Amino acid sequence: FRSPHLIATVSHTKRPSSIASPYHISNEQAQTVYMIEHTHNQPYDTTGTRRGFLLGDGTGTGKGRIIAATITGHLTRHPGSLAVWVSANKELSCDAIRDFSDISSPRDDTVRLSVNRVDHVVSQTPPPNVLFCSYHYLRVNYDRIAQLLYSHNDPMIVFDESHISKNASGTGSKIASCVVGIQREFPNARIVYSSATAMNGVQSMFHMNRLHIWNTMSTGDRHHAPFSTYRTRSEEHTSELQSRQYLV
Repeated sequence: FRSPHLIATVSHTKRPSSIASPYHISNEQAQTVYMIEHTHNQPYDTTGTRRGFLLGDGTGTGKGRIIAATITGHLTRHPGSLAVWVSANKELSCDAIRDFSDISSPRDDTVRLSVNRVDHVVSQTPPPNVLFCSYHYLRVNYDRIAQLLYSHNDPMIVFDESHISKNASGTGSKIASCVVGIQREFPNARIVYSSATAMNGVQSMFHMNRLHIWNTMSTGDRHHAPFSTYRTRSEEHTSELQSRQYLV
């Protein structure tokens, strides 16, 4: 989320040093990267988790570049860290590679990408520091990816096309369980949700625990139930009022 206070702050802030020229990214995209970094650096909340960021810009606004710049900046500041970029399918890795290439200088070797190969992060020298994988791959290789994250300090996890992990039936619920589970296992992970797909209810945000809209620890998988009940009983115009409350 972009709070009005945060927007006012970054509107007069120079581009983050991690994505300074000659990196190719617009000032607006650079400001969003700064907002993500600022959010991740906030004090942990009462649940003991780091707050995440929802990147909900529309299609064609450059969310991929923003994600690539955010990951690049994180790896620049934390060279021994690992970023996991989860998306709809492994074919989208071509877009990720393009985004990393577009924002960086030709000789920049900050990012080393592995696609759907968690074993490469362990066996290759130098090891890849970005694992790009599909939600299916995350579900099938959950334990291996979790073990890999445990071996790195201050990891970052990006849930691209995050609407895929909403609390749907069948396979969708299994994916949602993995997405929620890995966030619980790594309370210090820097989380980014990215989606241009509109949410059709609180249940569609089931996996977005790190937005800290509700308490994620004390009520388990039904943590959103009190909030959902309140929303259902409230009149429609309360959506705008609630949104303003969360953004401030």
